[in-house]
Amino acid sequence: MRIDRWLISVMIILLVISAITFAVKSRRRQNGGAADVPFDPGSLSVLVIGIEGLDLETFERLSAEGRLPNLSALAAGGTLAEFETLGRSVDARIAWTSLVTGVSPENQGIGGTRMSLRGKRVQSPLTSKSRTVGTLWTALSEAGTPVGVLGWWGTWPVEKLDGVVVAPYTTYYLERKKDGNPETLVSPLEMLTRIDPHVLWPESYSRMDLARFVNTGEWLGMEALIGKGYEDLAMAYAGDNSMTRVARLLTIDPGVEAEFVLLTGIETVCQIFWLKAHTEDVDWDYLSESTRRILIGQIPALKDVIDLYYEFVDERVGELLELAADDATIAVVSSHGYDRLRYGSNRQPLLGNEMHDETGFWIMSGPRVSRGLRVEGLDMLDFAPTFAAAAGIELDDKVEGEVSEEAIAPD
Repeated sequence: MRIDRWLISVMIILLVISAITFAVKSRRRQNGGAADVPFDPGSLSVLVIGIEGLDLETFERLSAEGRLPNLSALAAGGTLAEFETLGRSVDARIAWTSLVTGVSPENQGIGGTRMSLRGKRVQSPLTSKSRTVGTLWTALSEAGTPVGVLGWWGTWPVEKLDGVVVAPYTTYYLERKKDGNPETLVSPLEMLTRIDPHVLWPESYSRMDLARFVNTGEWLGMEALIGKGYEDLAMAYAGDNSMTRVARLLTIDPGVEAEFVLLTGIETVCQIFWLKAHTEDVDWDYLSESTRRILIGQIPALKDVIDLYYEFVDERVGELLELAADDATIAVVSSHGYDRLRYGSNRQPLLGNEMHDETGFWIMSGPRVSRGLRVEGLDMLDFAPTFAAAAGIELDDKVEGEVSEEAIAPD
C-alpha cells in the first residue's frame, strides 16, 4: 500500500512538473514581442529592414496620426525615396533580390531564365542557387563583416556566409513541421538549436492572442476572426515576431555586425483583410446574399486590422533599431504599395501581384545620409548602390542601378 501511494505521489508530482513546463513553453511561444530575447544593444553597423507591402500612403497617414513613432523618427532623421518597381507582371518576391543586388531579374539569375537540360529557355526558380551575382550581404561577408540574413525571399536553400542565414519564415515553419532538411534552413547548421526556440509557430496563438487587431467592442467581436482570416493573421504575427526575436539573438550569438531582416506580415494581412478596410473596393452587386451578409457582419470588427498591424510592425522596427549603433547605416525598404482592388472578367477580386501598385520606397539614415530629404523618380535597382555608398560597401561591377547622389550627404 505504501509503495502504491508513493508511486501515485511521484506520478502526481511528475504531472505537475510537466504541466508547468508546458505552460512556460507555451507562454514563451505566445510572447508578442522580442523583449524576453537577450540582445546586444547598439552592436550593428549596418541594418536593413525589409517590410513587404509597406504602403507609402498608409505610412504617411498613420505617421501623421502619431501611430508609427519608430518609422516616423527614422524618416525625419534621414532620406525618404520613392522608386519604380519591377511591375505587376513580375513575382513580387523576386524584387527582394534585385533590391540587394542592384541588378535586374534577367541578369541576376533569380527572376530571369536559364537553359534547361532539353535546350529550352525556362524560368529560373526562386532559390539562392539561381542567383548569379553578389548582394550587399555577400560583399560585407567577403570583407570580413559577420552578417545575419533573416527571412529574405530568394535565400532558400541557405548559403554559407561569414555569419548566419535563416530561410524565409513560411519555408522554415513548413519544413520544420514536416521534419524537412534543416541544412537548407539555417547556416551554419549548428545554430539551429539556438534559433529554433525563438521561431514561433502560428498554432501557438489562439484568437484571443490576436485580439489587439480586432475591434472587440463591436457586436461580433472576436467571432469575426474565423477560418483563413485567423490562420493567416496568426502566420503573419508569428513570422514577424520570429524574425525580430532571431535578429536580436544573433547580436550575441554569434555576434553579427550587420543584419538584413525581412518582415512579410503586412503583405499577408493586406491580402486577407483589404475588403474589410476598404469597403469602397467591394463590388457589392456581384456578391451572393450569404457572402454579403457575412462581410457586412465582419466589417465593424475587422475594418482596422491593417492599420493595427502597421502599429505592431512599427513596434518590431523599434526593437530592431535598438540593435543599431549610433553611427550605423540603417534602411527600411518596401518592395511595393497597394492600388485600388480590381476585378477579373468573372467578377472575382484580383489578388496577389494584381493588388500591388508600381511604386515602392525606402527610408535611409546614417552619418553619410542626407537628413530631412525626399527623393522621387528613382528605380528599384538604385537602392543597393545608394545604400552601399552610404555604408562604405564595395559592390561588384555588375550593378545596374545608380547611386542617388541627393541622398548621400556631403563629407
